[in-house]
Parts: sequence; structure tokens; C-alpha cells
Amino acid sequence: ELVGVDAEKATAMFLSLAQDAERSLAWHTLFLIMTYGIVAYGLKDGLQRAGTYLAVIAFALLLCFLLIALQYGDGAAAVDILFSFRPSELGWHGVLDAILQAFFSLAIGVGVLYTYGVYLSKSAPVSRIAVSVIGIGLAFSLLAGIAIYALFAQANIKPVGGLGTIFQSVPFAISSLSTSDNLLHTIVPETVFYLMLLMLTLASAIAFMEPSVLYLMERNRVTRIHATSTAALITWLLGVGALISFNVGKDVEFFGRNFFEWQQWLTTRLIPPVAALLLCIFVGRIVPRAQMHEVWGRENVWLYRVWRGLMQYPVRVLLIILMMHALGLIAPLIALWSEA
Repeated sequence: ELVGVDAEKATAMFLSLAQDAERSLAWHTLFLIMTYGIVAYGLKDGLQRAGTYLAVIAFALLLCFLLIALQYGDGAAAVDILFSFRPSELGWHGVLDAILQAFFSLAIGVGVLYTYGVYLSKSAPVSRIAVSVIGIGLAFSLLAGIAIYALFAQANIKPVGGLGTIFQSVPFAISSLSTSDNLLHTIVPETVFYLMLLMLTLASAIAFMEPSVLYLMERNRVTRIHATSTAALITWLLGVGALISFNVGKDVEFFGRNFFEWQQWLTTRLIPPVAALLLCIFVGRIVPRAQMHEVWGRENVWLYRVWRGLMQYPVRVLLIILMMHALGLIAPLIALWSEA
């Protein structure tokens, strides 16, 4: 219940759940059991069926949430925040952070495409499928951004980013819709938003677990049930480490970060550019050119040449710069250059 929740109370509610080890562990275990059950059923009866239902339900909930946000929030301000270009507020740091965020989103999209792409036939229109997936994902992100920022603008909230946006800023923004005579202004949007978040998280979880399951099945020659159990157990242990970082292990740090902060930093800032750099090297240096030509096809040969030229050096240089930014090396170098 988010009626009458201010910024401090929203933060307190989030910390109360995060610091409750038993309750957090119970929800974490329940979520992993749901994920395990879907992945263990296989592609057709598990991932494909669940993914279809989850995507449709999530999109329907998004449209409901968007209508509520536009009705009671400030849609014009949300559009201005998302689409207005303000160079004075950007700077080199903002550019690199935006590119890192783009690589993080791209890494998720490529991972999902790889996951389900192994089941496609050779005649499948991969390019058309990829464009469709990108278009749907972009539309979903923009609509969700408009809805959330409309509520933020109405409540005069500045987003904090990360978990704080989902579990602190959004509850505060929804609570600002409440009135003493109509509590549905908070009950409906909070239910719709967090149900949508659950659908999206579950859909992502089953897609991310599938590559590990396939790897274990092919590497160790085990059944899907055995591979799914192993992957779920490893995921559960990593999740427990993250949960402990919010309560009993919050003061246990390695080089200034606890376990969850290391997970977040590695997965959102360092691993995406490193993985992309390795992929560039693999495609540009290891995969035979004849095989690349065969995969690309005979259409748009000029575009293939442009793409391969970018993969050789320009993209690699940019990725190295992003890695240095993630490691915190760019700012000292710029400061040193400015003092010289």
C-alpha cells in the first residue's frame, strides 16, 4: 500500500524489505523455482509458451500504466525530458555513460537473440527478426519511459537511477496520486506497474538461464532437468550473495564495494564492452572471411564492407575507451591533460 508515502517512507519500505533476510530469501527462492519450472519444460512447452504469454501480458499492463500516467501525470513534461537535447548537461562523461548503457542494453538483446537463435532454421529471415525485436524493444522502452517520467514530473521527482528509481522514486510518484476519497489512484497503478515488472523480469530470467542450460547439456552430456537444476542452483547462490549485501553482509567490502555492488559494476559497466571487444576480435580475426560472406549473403555487399571496416579498428578503439571509462581511468587522464 503506497497511500501517503513520501520519499523517506518509500526508502524505508525498500530498505525494510531488502534488509529482511528471511523474507528476501523466500521471494528469491520462489522466483527461481518459477524460472526453473519454465526452463525445465524445454523450448516449446516452456520458454516459447511462457515467453509469449509474458510478453503479451507485460505489453497490456504497460498500456494500462501509460494511460494512468498520462491521465494523472504530466505527459508533456515527460516527452520533453526524454526527447529534448540539452548539450550543456551532457559533457563527455554523459556521452560515455550513455554509450555504456547502450552497450548494456545491446548485450541483453544480443544474448536473447543468441538464446533463441540457435533454434531457428537456416532459411529464417534473421535480419527481419532482429529489426522487429529491436523495434518492439525500443517502443516498449520509450512508452515505459514516458509513463514513468510523466509521474515523476507530476510529483516533481528527480530520478536517482538503478534500484532507487524502481523501489523508491516510483512508489513516491504513485503515492502522490492518492487522495483521501479515492485510494484507487495508488492501488491500481502500483499493482499494474509491479505486475509488469514481474512479467518482464521473469521473461528475462528464463532467457538468460537457457544458454547456461544448453552449455551444460552439450558440455557434460546431461539431461535438461539436470542442467536446469545446476544452472538454477548457481543463480540462486549468486542471488543469495546479492541479498546478503543488503543486510548481514552490507559491511563486508572488497576494494570499496560489497558483493552486490561488484555484481552490478561488472555486469553493467565492465563486462559489456569487454565482451563486445572479444566478439569484434573473434569476428574480425578468427572467423574465416568466406564463412562471413556466406552468412551475410549476396545482398548489400557494400554494407558488409563498411561493417567489416568498422569492426577492424574504429569499434575496437571505442570499446577500449569505454573499458577505460568503466575502470575510472578517463577522468584522471583528462585532468592530467588539462593541467599540462
